[in-house]
Amino acid sequence: MLRDVLLGTTSQGKNIIVTTFSSHIARINTLVDLSKTLKRKPVFIGRSLAKYLDAAKVAGIADYSNNAEFVRFGSTIEKYFNKTKDTKDKMFIVTGHQGEPKAVLSRLAKSKMFPFEQEDLVLFSCKIIPVEENYHNRAILEEDLKRKKVRIFSDLHVSGHACREDHRELINLLTPENIIPTHGDVKMLEAQKELAGEMGYAPEKIHILKNFSKIYI
Repeated sequence: MLRDVLLGTTSQGKNIIVTTFSSHIARINTLVDLSKTLKRKPVFIGRSLAKYLDAAKVAGIADYSNNAEFVRFGSTIEKYFNKTKDTKDKMFIVTGHQGEPKAVLSRLAKSKMFPFEQEDLVLFSCKIIPVEENYHNRAILEEDLKRKKVRIFSDLHVSGHACREDHRELINLLTPENIIPTHGDVKMLEAQKELAGEMGYAPEKIHILKNFSKIYI
């Protein structure tokens, strides 16, 4: 999907901003490869991106230190754009895919730091994590971006999360005494509860909780 958009959309003379999960090193590798094809220099902006990419370098998975720029701290973003004359020979990979108000993309969309122009490309290589706050934040972010008259490409993402039979395999491998479904909306949590029941877990051994709930097992 990223290739289709980045290589199939006219981007000459346009800015390109991409946001994705900072921990998704394989996705970031793809973006770096595509930036080379487009003859643009990758620029990573945001603290969490820098931290994950430093870890990837230490682990020997990826090293972008010689072919990319890093803007690590929020306090240096405005200074970077003040001294950067040409932004259209770069691909900006930034934090903020869930619309977090203090993350880089939201800050750029709400300010005049970045030289947005009509029909610049903004790519969301992610899905919205299904929490009400995230839906709210993303809606605000996308409205701010629309005011900049950019082109927005959303949901350029294939989930790496486990499916039902993968969950079954994991439960069989771990044989936990209790099951606590988490990290999903109510429909997803109920689906795992149903699976656990299918696998022979008694109802009192399956716990669907809310944030900050306490449980004594």
